[in-house]
Amino acid sequence: MTNKLASFSNVEYTNITPPFFKRYFRDIVYAIAAFVLISFFIILFIRSRFHHRRIISSFNKYKELNEQFQAVYEMMPMGIIVFDDDGKMISRTSNSNFFFESLSGKNKRLFNLLQTDVLDDETKTEIRNHQIVDRIFQIADNYFRFIIRHIEEENSGKENILMIVLDNTEIIKTRKDKETAHDIFNFAMNESRIGVAEYNLMDGKGIATEAWYKNLSIPSDTNFIDARVNIEKEDALKIKNFIEQLSVENRKETFSENIRIINYKTVHWVGCIIQLLEYKPEEGRIIIAELLSSIDRQKQHEEQLTIALRKAQESDRMK
Repeated sequence: MTNKLASFSNVEYTNITPPFFKRYFRDIVYAIAAFVLISFFIILFIRSRFHHRRIISSFNKYKELNEQFQAVYEMMPMGIIVFDDDGKMISRTSNSNFFFESLSGKNKRLFNLLQTDVLDDETKTEIRNHQIVDRIFQIADNYFRFIIRHIEEENSGKENILMIVLDNTEIIKTRKDKETAHDIFNFAMNESRIGVAEYNLMDGKGIATEAWYKNLSIPSDTNFIDARVNIEKEDALKIKNFIEQLSVENRKETFSENIRIINYKTVHWVGCIIQLLEYKPEEGRIIIAELLSSIDRQKQHEEQLTIALRKAQESDRMK
């Protein structure tokens, strides 16, 4: 109606109510603004609560991790010692007690990093030249790994020397025990003239005893790919065909034959056994074991028996 009346001139409006939107425009604006503000504060409150919970959770996690770290740190056989630039000890952790307990005499009472006879002259020179040192030293029956480097104090800017001491005694002794066991095993294999090798067909890497190289009449630094250079061609072809089959399928068969080694026109007989240990080409591993045993003496006995048998047969014919 208002729109129709607007087309007439000189129209006066009396007691006509304005549109709803115009009447309540200010109230609507206030209501929307109040709704927006209330929503904003509700969201802000929820986010604040969520953030507060995240902080508490992170703090509790930090406390848990810190307690675990402290437990591991206290149990680690590692000591931290700080020296001034002249080698005089400034401070150390209680975890370094194991190191000082191994010292004796003057070294134990007045330990100076640059004067102690625990370190050699070369190491002391490297320390004076501000080089990083990472070496293992033996003190009595103990082995210690020293990691030494210069550090700068945050406040004064003065340079000190930080030394981390690790007790490697058990590691070194275990390694020596393994080396001793390996030497005994190698000695036994060499004396029995039995050679053992284990290697990966896919990358040519592996390990072998000295007797294995000797039975093949090759130097001990020969790679596994060239290891069969002295095998008689017919025997080498048999081994090659067997190994090629191993490289394409998981076979349970074992190669077991006597082969001939040609070394400067001298023939040596070797018993050869080859077997697949692991077949995982998708992981780059086709592992085979190879056992070589010298049977020269056995062949000599066989020849002697053959000659004796032939002589016996000839003697029977002459009777």
